[in-house]
Amino acid sequence: MKPHSIPACHTPADPDAPEVELLVYYTFTKGDPGRYFGRPEDCYPAEPAEVEFDSVTHLDGTPAPEFADWAREWLAGEGFDAAVEEASDDGPDPDDARDRDIDDKLMGVGRYAPMEGGEC
Repeated sequence: MKPHSIPACHTPADPDAPEVELLVYYTFTKGDPGRYFGRPEDCYPAEPAEVEFDSVTHLDGTPAPEFADWAREWLAGEGFDAAVEEASDDGPDPDDARDRDIDDKLMGVGRYAPMEGGEC
């Protein structure tokens, strides 16, 4: 599992106290949307994504263990969707490039286009 981090803002109960900006570190396990192949015995139920708290620091990187309980609860609740989205957006899917290349080859376009204006 690859570690991830997401910024979070802790608002203290004291209205006069300043907000504390933190980085929450976590691990992410991608979920599975499930599959249904027409017969009940071929049904694979969906599994939700998992986000597991690792640690928390101030923005400057100094450890902030006093906010660990708050960060763990925030990550499991209010910050869960943002953490899943952040971890899921890990760049382009390598399968997409392969699929485009196969499509180009089948269609004879891109690097597979016939050369123009010359004889072999």
